[in-house]
Amino acid sequence: MNKFIIRITQTSEAKRVEEKYNELNKLVDQFIEDLYKEWASNVSEASKFNLNQHLITRNPKNQLIQLNFHPQVFKKRKLLKFISIYIYFLA
Repeated sequence: MNKFIIRITQTSEAKRVEEKYNELNKLVDQFIEDLYKEWASNVSEASKFNLNQHLITRNPKNQLIQLNFHPQVFKKRKLLKFISIYIYFLA
């Protein structure tokens, strides 16, 4: 069976798949790095503003209690979940 695996990994298709995998891996790493740099450059101003806001507010239209979370919080949470899954499978 080892000879079979060695033969498969020596094919031109296998080498192309490995090259594409490495290319995709570099692109994802670059995306994560760019995303972090963007976040790090804006975190100070955004944090100061958001830390001064109430977490629970009352909607003036219907008087219901609502959470004061920016929609991007949930988007970032989903992204972080994806990244953690990606890192888990790389390990």
